[in-house]
Amino acid sequence: MRKLFLVMGMLLALSVAPVWAQGTMEAKVKAFAKAQREKAPSISVAELKGLMEKDEVYFELVDIRTAPEFQAGRIGDALHLDRNKLEWLASKKLTDAQTPIYIYCKGGSRGAMATLRLLEIGYEKVVNIEGGVEAWAKAGYPLFNQLGEYRMTPEGMGKKPQ
Repeated sequence: MRKLFLVMGMLLALSVAPVWAQGTMEAKVKAFAKAQREKAPSISVAELKGLMEKDEVYFELVDIRTAPEFQAGRIGDALHLDRNKLEWLASKKLTDAQTPIYIYCKGGSRGAMATLRLLEIGYEKVVNIEGGVEAWAKAGYPLFNQLGEYRMTPEGMGKKPQ
């Protein structure tokens, strides 16, 4: 009987362990993403908007979100390079390592990681857009998709259909 309780206790501990580890790993991933955002060179959406309006310097604006995210709405004439294929697509689409590149994602974390990766590869002027497309939309700046220009309201960001 004692062996049965011991085995049942071990099984219970093993079944609960992944839940504890998940919480720990989730915290580690969030801390890692925060560190990447802090480490990556970045500008605000207001600064990006100013650069776009000046139209004095050529730069590449790169959206690294997934294809469905990109199709739902992008900033300006952004080039789409899915983060999952970034290293392979960048060499084909971003051929001048000295051209300034501004990267954005949904909220800033993937963009920061992609920024650091492109700098590591050898691109010289890569900058993350703080807060990504969410910050852009919350600032009231226009987004574009196949239907044209539109603006999101702060209440509309992240809402799921009922």
